[in-house]
Amino acid sequence: MSKSAPTHRESIDPQAFYDEVARLNLSPLWLREGHPPHKRAVPWLWQWPVVREQMMRAAAVVSTENVERRVLGLTNPGLKKTGHFATTPISSPRSN
Repeated sequence: MSKSAPTHRESIDPQAFYDEVARLNLSPLWLREGHPPHKRAVPWLWQWPVVREQMMRAAAVVSTENVERRVLGLTNPGLKKTGHFATTPISSPRSN
């Protein structure tokens, strides 16, 4: 069960947090080495109807005979040149 964020930063136990996210099979990507911080990301809202339409098109255009899965990554417009995308890619629905 998730808990609300503490109101005081000093009450946070970092190791307990990292242990809990590991137990949930989550990875704190900010700890990965080799990825320097960047300041180019811009606020962006992906509109679900637009994204869903493209996911459905991907299911029609790309056959799973050629690829293992069809995934559309959410690319921040400020990071296009870096190749970074949001950490939650969206998979296209399977077509049978």
